Amino acid sequence: MTGDVSAARETEALRLLTYNVKHLALDRDGVVTVLGDADADVVAVQEPPRGIFRYRLHQVARAAGLRVALRGRGARTTAFLVRADLAASGSLRARSLPDSFPSAQASDRVLPGATAPTGPSAPVGPNALAAAPRPSRPPDVVRTRRVRLPFRGPRSRRARPILRGVAILELHGLTIVNVHLSLDTAERARHVEIVRRLVDSGPFDDGAGPGRVVLVGDLNETPTDVSWRTLRTVLDDAFDRARSGAGDPRPGQASGRGSEPVGTVKDVSPERTGDLDPVDAGAQPLTFPAHEPRLRLDGILVGHEVEVHEVAVVDTRAARRASDHLPVLAVLATRSAPWRTP
Repeated sequence: MTGDVSAARETEALRLLTYNVKHLALDRDGVVTVLGDADADVVAVQEPPRGIFRYRLHQVARAAGLRVALRGRGARTTAFLVRADLAASGSLRARSLPDSFPSAQASDRVLPGATAPTGPSAPVGPNALAAAPRPSRPPDVVRTRRVRLPFRGPRSRRARPILRGVAILELHGLTIVNVHLSLDTAERARHVEIVRRLVDSGPFDDGAGPGRVVLVGDLNETPTDVSWRTLRTVLDDAFDRARSGAGDPRPGQASGRGSEPVGTVKDVSPERTGDLDPVDAGAQPLTFPAHEPRLRLDGILVGHEVEVHEVAVVDTRAARRASDHLPVLAVLATRSAPWRTP
């Protein structure tokens, strides 16, 4: 499906990857390979390394031709990487909101970036981390927010609570919400309701609503469970949207493109990186555990103004050894907010 990928790029679509990297504790070089092959503009990371090991996320990002755009503080178990040469269109005034919900205060933030090689040309393999060049800083400007999720309250497990948060990043009108929900059923239900309200009202408390929101991450539940059902009251599953061929699901507003590419990214040569192998319409895009996927815990959900050109689980040899989750890759666009210059 090389033609489909090329067509998506010609229409200035955004390549978005969501990936639980398990603290980069399994195979960092494998993660670099996955990121390089995906050639994503934006990577939403769950379970990034934290504390004294947080430098590892910067190492891996540089090795894959990416930069860390948002991490730490209220984002907690979530982070964002962006393509090092991501070009800004226009002079977007940036605001960074506080680490809480739903209060709002404003301050400016400029996204660090670089001009290092990306995709198949990026340094990958066993020596990638050591050989990665240190990128320079380009002028990309985005709006970001970190939202701390409360850790107090009834719990269904005796395990010590993990401090969790939500990372939010806006690029040219598209707002990406990155979540890593709790393993505790009661806590997860509380958190997902906060996230639903956040999306429904506009992640930057500006009343924008969920139309251009893309929610990604590790939901730690399957699509028939409460978290997915709650989020689908304001957003659509990207796989369902792509299978239906409706870039805009509102009545009478279908995209008219017919069935979209939906499937699995398999091991491919560099010149075919990102091609999607189609799967049966009833097949489940399973993501966990990576070595033998049986559950779908990771997903991408989109607002009604977001068009889904392609979406797939990245199931390659590198992905199966690099983490305990398989990443999900999507090619997205809106009618009035271009991201990638041809």
